[in-house]
Amino acid sequence: SPDLYSGILPAPGTNNDIFEYRIRARDLPGYTTETTSFIVRVAYPIVNLNRGPDLGSILLRHGTTTNLVVNIVNSGSAAYTWTTRVVSIDMTNSAETGTNGWTHNGANDQWHISTNRSFSGARAWYAGNSAIRQYGNFMNAALYSPAFPVGAGAVFTCQSWIQTEPDTGVFYWDGGIVEITTNSGVAFKQITPADGYPFRVTPNRDSPFAGNLPCLAGTGGWQQLRFDLVPYAGQTAQLRFRFGSDANTQFEGLFLDDFRLISPIGSGSWLSGLATTGVLNAASSVNLTLALSTLPVPAGFSGAAQIELAGNAPLSPTQTLWIALRDRAVPWLACLSARQVSTNG
Repeated sequence: SPDLYSGILPAPGTNNDIFEYRIRARDLPGYTTETTSFIVRVAYPIVNLNRGPDLGSILLRHGTTTNLVVNIVNSGSAAYTWTTRVVSIDMTNSAETGTNGWTHNGANDQWHISTNRSFSGARAWYAGNSAIRQYGNFMNAALYSPAFPVGAGAVFTCQSWIQTEPDTGVFYWDGGIVEITTNSGVAFKQITPADGYPFRVTPNRDSPFAGNLPCLAGTGGWQQLRFDLVPYAGQTAQLRFRFGSDANTQFEGLFLDDFRLISPIGSGSWLSGLATTGVLNAASSVNLTLALSTLPVPAGFSGAAQIELAGNAPLSPTQTLWIALRDRAVPWLACLSARQVSTNG
């Protein structure tokens, strides 16, 4: 049988680039042969999720319904296959407006709100000394969230940036972990982010953590932490973010920003009607309609939600839009009375 050749072409270029290649073979005596040309055209969707002029923070009269529009634009050269999901934002905090019920304590506690780094806005929680941009030795301190009820399908997310003292391989001398309690702090246990803990604590008698414990560590760079809280649905929970260091060699430390607790919005909610799947051809757009209603909510209700768009656009695999609703209760008069103030009739 003839000899077989296989190879991998590196992912080439950017959208609409065209590449031509040929395969040439030569045997030991020097005879050569060459294929005809093969053409590769680079094509992928480039997508933007846009809010309509009336989407954002909305004040709606009690007992009424309105429709809003979001727009998906595909300016790329290939079809975009998309899905949407709407989730309720049950808790959010970005450190821009203060502590908002978050607390901290522990040995050599250096947790505070800092302007040294942030994922959004100008501030983030920081485990370290802002003046010298380093954490201290023998630190075993935690940042505590407010207690919160855990809804069905709840997920907790935040943004983290961490730089700690490295050892070898996946081992680090210092790092952080995330823990949860459902009994008012009587006992905390470690929980694992969706992508796992990428590193391990180096066995070390000066560390507050057990040797080989999975942990957060690294050389910097923002990344999202995502925690599935489904096992704790129906309970009241509290999270704590522990940072620990040993006896020497300090690095910059741990920053946390944009805390968010989300849960799926079910049928009968104040936000509904958004299409969940579709295919959008190249160089085209589509408007999606969603309905907001104050019929199923009590007077004076306020809530927030996030529209999540996901698909096969390599430059933006996921995009989100935020929307908030505040119910404006209808004014009413409990009693009317009148009296005469004129003496002329």
